[in-house]
Parts: sequence; structure tokens; C-alpha cells
Amino acid sequence: MSDPSTTTDSTKPAQHAITDDVYLYTTRTTTNTGPVFTYEVECCKFNRLKFTMDFAGSENFELESGGLIINALVQPFKRTSIGNLVLKDTAKGASLRNTYSWSLEEPDPSAVELVLAEDKRKISNELTKAKKLNFGDDSATIDEIEKRCKTNKVKFLDPDFPPTDMSLYPKNKNNEPISDGKPITWRRPSDFMAGNFNVFQGGIEPNDIRQGSLADCWFLCALSSLAEFPELVMSLFEEQSKEESEAGVYKLRLCKNGQWQTVTVDDFFPCFPGAGPSYSRGHGNELWVLLLEKAYSKLHGCYAQIKMGWAYEAMIDLTGAPYTTIRFEDEDVQKTIKNGELWRNLVHWDQEGFIMSASTPGEDIFTESGEKPEKNGVGLVAGHAYTMLAAKQTAAGIRLCQLRNPWGGFEWQGDWSDTSDLWTDEIKEELNVVLADDDGTFWMSFEDLLKHFFSINVCMADSSSNNSINWTEKRRKICFTFGADGNISTPMYIFSNKTTSKVFVSLHQEDQRCENALPYLDIGVSVLQILPDYTYKLMGSSGNSAERQNQCELTLPPGQYLVVPTTTGCKFSQGLLVQNEGDSPTLLNSKNELTVNAEKALNEMFKRLDADLDGVLNKQELNSFMQMTEGTSMHDEVFDWIMNTFDSFQGGLTADGFRQAYMYMWEASGRDEETIWRDLVYMGYDRNMRLLFARTCILAIHSEDNFELHPNAFDADAYEEAMELPIKSYGKCAEYADGKAKLYTRKAGYSGVSFAVENNSSETLEFTLDCSESKNVMSHRGTLVAIQLIPPNETKVMHHLMPKNAFSAWSWSYKASMSFLED
Repeated sequence: MSDPSTTTDSTKPAQHAITDDVYLYTTRTTTNTGPVFTYEVECCKFNRLKFTMDFAGSENFELESGGLIINALVQPFKRTSIGNLVLKDTAKGASLRNTYSWSLEEPDPSAVELVLAEDKRKISNELTKAKKLNFGDDSATIDEIEKRCKTNKVKFLDPDFPPTDMSLYPKNKNNEPISDGKPITWRRPSDFMAGNFNVFQGGIEPNDIRQGSLADCWFLCALSSLAEFPELVMSLFEEQSKEESEAGVYKLRLCKNGQWQTVTVDDFFPCFPGAGPSYSRGHGNELWVLLLEKAYSKLHGCYAQIKMGWAYEAMIDLTGAPYTTIRFEDEDVQKTIKNGELWRNLVHWDQEGFIMSASTPGEDIFTESGEKPEKNGVGLVAGHAYTMLAAKQTAAGIRLCQLRNPWGGFEWQGDWSDTSDLWTDEIKEELNVVLADDDGTFWMSFEDLLKHFFSINVCMADSSSNNSINWTEKRRKICFTFGADGNISTPMYIFSNKTTSKVFVSLHQEDQRCENALPYLDIGVSVLQILPDYTYKLMGSSGNSAERQNQCELTLPPGQYLVVPTTTGCKFSQGLLVQNEGDSPTLLNSKNELTVNAEKALNEMFKRLDADLDGVLNKQELNSFMQMTEGTSMHDEVFDWIMNTFDSFQGGLTADGFRQAYMYMWEASGRDEETIWRDLVYMGYDRNMRLLFARTCILAIHSEDNFELHPNAFDADAYEEAMELPIKSYGKCAEYADGKAKLYTRKAGYSGVSFAVENNSSETLEFTLDCSESKNVMSHRGTLVAIQLIPPNETKVMHHLMPKNAFSAWSWSYKASMSFLED
């Protein structure tokens, strides 16, 4: 390449961009012997630069070192002087010409280590200061944090999610990060962004999002879909966090594990050493994509925990809204494809402004490597999530879908692609289509969508004025408790409405991708109408399935309904087999203070008891604890004394207040460690401090219309009905003895199946259901062979099965036998 080398006689060099992040600087100075040209090269990449500059064709010039050719090796992120060109004879005329060539190489490992070591040293110093300043948890306000930063002349660094490997990688059993060996450092925006930057710049658009080397396309796909509705993205940021923070502190709100949570983050981001972000990034100098990815990673424990997933789950976390997932292979979905119902629904959801995505089958092996699939393919990435932007039908009946690749490039190459001959000016005008080359957005036919994708996910968020649904939303924390008698109990709620309403009822448990999360329970929810004679009629049920969340969609006429969270107890039964292994840990240190593990248990119990999710325990919630541990409730005057004595806020006991009150009561009762163990066991812990017999979930209800929701005491009969009725109502039926006995089988979701037997005779039925030839399953009974005596005209659950190992294939089969017993 040739460079005219425009220079000035100045100490300030002229800059010439050779390529992205590589610059040539030329400085001209005048001396007694004539002009001198000094050349420097800067490599702002994580590569070594081999640079050659040739002055052949110049007249009356030579290099100080001799000759006319410079060969230089420039290290990553270095600016290096490569040579001086001087005049040979001041009495003669001169002319200057040059050409240059360059190539990039992998960096010298020692140079990489130097950059990493220096960044690590700086961050270590900042982290030490941050820990001393005690910025507090997510409850500290931005004003409080910024004031502390200003007073101490520092920027905010989040000690709970520090810019170290602990926030990048999962941990081993010693709580040490398991690094993948890739060189990553942490930098603030001022370190890698030129000029001014802000949280948002020039509006919010889906094309703002660029995926990096982290395989989180499922999350970025959901974020890209959300960006179609800028107000939804903005709603995730607290008001003060919508502008650049001088202190580098931001607060965001995400709905993780069914619960809206405030997440505080600093503005350190994972970067290539000395360069820009290694994971996601926004377009230009805006931070909103980086901040959302970081907040989401913090909720999961580290960045690596958000690799690979389903776009619809990220949509739920970003919006808290109801959802539906359509898998094309499902038998029921196939029917809707054939009769046109699925297409009509897609058009309707598009018109409603709902957020949609589509997923391809297979495994994405390209994102982390940074490579791209071959261009001679169809232009789709296997195991990849795409935003679905539109579903439109032409006057001629052509059904077309618009999608976007979160990579921001690499598009579908088949019919109706950007370069397809099928596009006519008339169709473009009819659909208001503007085609752009390789921007990640493309069109394809509905038929090709069905052929090359395997699912569509729809999030029914309140997104804009064109959305006809404004959800009324209520969330409550519930807890499943597995008693010593083998029975399960859980809070229930009465739902009351005055108009016929479309309602979504969902149950959420902790995401298994979160660090230290427990294996999934098989959870579900049933809704029973309360009839005038106080019997129940089943209105709908999700069934029980070992998944992150389970949902039931209903249309409810005016009335009262009992909402029953359900689990079969399979995992609780498994817990009985592993409890109390080894020695019990101590709960108190030498000063009679709670150990770290005991404090964690008390904090967990506080969060579990906070049913209304307001951050404090009211009288009813405290009484729940009293009833579980003492078998009694407190009087009003005792509650008032607790509120006045210990840390409280707005009529409830804070987490600190709960610990203070608990330790006061413990000391008053005689300071016996066994008292604490007794309470822990009552609350579901075993003697190894493992929470085996209790599990917290979040119940979420969305309705088109207003409704009331009131707690209801556990009702064992209602719970039994909530487990039996869905199997009978929605399961497949096999008849025995001319219909005197019926076996119902219901598969719920992709990780659960239930069996129930109905006795229609006048005699007692002994029924045996042998599932012992099933693969990788467990039963709520603890055995795969169930023998049940069923009275006349009654129904009993035989088995609830779920996978023993959630990450391995599973299958079920059964053998049935029966006999009627004479009274």
C-alpha cells in the first residue's frame, strides 16, 4: 500500500490509519542538515504486527540506519519508533515515496502476561479499597454509593461480583474458578471507548447488539427482540442508571427465578487485553447491552453460567411476562400447522406486539470459536436462537416471516433472502420491505421456517400501545415442605375475579444454571373452582415437570378459585436416602456466635418466609415460622415488642432484625445448640446443613382483569384432588376388566409422567403398577413397583415418575396387574 505521508513541521505527528486499530505516525522536524522524518507504528490490537516500509523510488533520502527498507515487529498495544529518514545532500533536490505492508500474528505469550499482570495489579488495589469502603448490598441506593465514592475519590467496584476470574468462570469444590485459559482482562469504558459514551446513544435498536465470544445468543436474541420495544429495555434500568455514572455504578431490574430483583453492577467489563469487550457489545459508545449482560451474569454467579440456553427463558427473565413455547414436532402442534391455526396465531401475536424468537436444531459450535459457518450452506447456524420480527401474508397468500441473527450478520440464503429473485417491487411495497445486505435481518417463507427451525417462543409482554393486553400481575413466595410422615404441604391461594378473564398461573423455581442451585423439583400448579357445596371442579393444570418453570393458561368465569402449587415429592424422597451422612457441622464458634453456614441458613429461612416479597416479615409471616418451629402463634403485644426492639421497617422485621430476634430467643431459652438444630430440621434441613426437605418457589399470576388473591391454609384433600384430577382429565386412558378399572397416564412437559387408577366397581381393587424396566427414572414412592388398595368408586395416584439424572436420556414403561378383593 502507498502513503502520501502528509506531514507538518511540528512536534505533533500526523496520524494515518493503516487498518482498524493500527496507526502510522509521521513527524517532520527541521535540522541544520535538512528535514528529518520520524516514523512510529502503533498496534492497538491483541496481536503482534509485522510491518515493512519501503522508500524505494525516493530521491536524495536514506534511513539513518542505512538503506531504504524498514522491517519492524510491534508488540500488542505498543507504539514503537521504527526509523528516521534523513536528507543525504542538502545541496540537491529531493523527492519522497514510500509503500508499506503488514501482517498480524499471535502475540508473544510473555507480552500477554505482562498486560494481564499489570491489569490484575491495578484491579487488586481497587478491590482492596472497595472491600474497606463496604459499599453494601443491592439495597444501597445509587446516591449513597456515589456519595461514598466521591468522598473517598474512587470509582465504584462491586465486591460481590468483582472484576476477577471469580466472575467469569464456574467454581470447583474449593470455590476456585475453573478458567478456560483464554486471556481476558477487565476494563472500564473510558479504557476502550474513544470519545464520549453513555448508557443509551441515539435510541435503542435491535441492530445495536453484537454478540462476542460468549455463547449466550439465546440471551442476546431475547434482548434483540426486546429492543423492538425501547420502552421495555428502558424499564430495566433505574432512572439514575439511564445516564452515564461518573462513579461507574448502575442498577437494573430483572425478573430472575420468578421474582423481580434489583441488581447493582459496576462498569468493569471483560475485555481482550488492552482492547475492547470480549463478550457482547453495543453499537458505538453505548453501554446498555454490556450492562444487561453483566447484570444477568451476576444473577447466575458468573458469565460462563449463561452459555447456551433457550431464548424464551431469557424473555421471561427480562419481562416477567407469560409465555408459550411451540415445538413443531409435538403431535398437537402438528395439527395446528395442518389446519392453519399456528400461522393465524403467529400473525395475531405479531399484531399484538408480542416478543417472539425461533430456534434451530443442533449445537452452535461457532460462536465461542469466533468462526463462521461456510457461506455455501443455507445461511443458518445450528443450535442458534433468532429474533422473529414479523409474520405477514401477501394478498396472493404467500406467508413470510422476518427474522434476525443476533450476530448482526450471516443470513439465510434461500428463497425470499435479501438476494432472492422472488422479491418484486409490488411485494416489497405491499409489505413495506426494505432489504439490506448482510445486516443479520432476513425474510423466509413460513414453510422454510417449519423445515429449518424446530420451535417458536412467544413472550406476551406489555410492550406498546398496539398491545391489547395490560396484565394485572401478582407474585407470592410459597414453600413445599416434606414432612416426617412423607406428606407434602404448601401454601395455597384463593383467586377471586368479577369478570371472565384470561389468566396465566405459573410456578418458578431456582434456575439450575445459577451457581449452587439445587436439582429441579417436578413442579406444577392446578386451579380448582370452589363450588357452592365446597367441592372442587378442575379448571386447569400444568401437570408436574422438572423444569425451571411450569405454567397453566386458563379462561376463568367470575368466581372463586383455589390455586394449588404441586410437586410429587420425587426429589424429596430421594433426599431421604442421602441425609445425615458424615459428622454434623458446628453451628456456633468459640464466641457462641453463629458460623457462616448457620448465618446462611437463617438468611435462607428469612427469604423463604417473606411470602409477599416485600423484604420484611409481617406478623403472618413470622407466625408461619413460629408454627413450624414451636407449634404456636404470637400475640399482638409480642409482635409489637419485637418490632420495637429489633431492626424493623414499615411494619415488618428486616433480615438483620430476624437474626437479632432469633438469637435473643435462643439465648433466653438456655443457649443450647440443639435448639438451633431442632429449628433447622423443622425448616427442612438435615444434620449436614443441606436443605433436603423444603423448597421455595415463586407463584406468579397474570390476568387481563383485576383480581384478588388471598392466602389459604394448606388443605390436604384439595391437594390430593389437585394431583389426581389432572391425570384423569388430561391423561390417556387404558381400561381393565370391562372398564371396572381404568389406568390414566399423563405426560407433563418433557420431564415428568404420572399414573392414576380409578376403581369403578363395588369391590376393593388391588392394583400393581410395575415400572422397574423404566430407564433413569425415580418415583415419588421411592420404589418403582407400586401396590395400591383402591376403595370402590375412588381414584388413587400410583406413580409420579421423573428423570433421576436430568442430563441423561430417560424412558418409562410399565406392567399392570390387578385383582378385586371381596369384603
